[in-house]
Amino acid sequence: MKPVCLIIGAGAGIGGSVGRRFAREGYHAVLCRHTDEQEQ
Repeated sequence: MKPVCLIIGAGAGIGGSVGRRFAREGYHAVLCRHTDEQEQ
């Protein structure tokens, strides 16, 4: 069973980068964020 990493507040910056790093290391990465604006 793979370990799981939950990242809250993951946007295109630091949170997204951390999530990708955990995924490359074999984790199931779950990223969550809340915003009213769309990323560009």
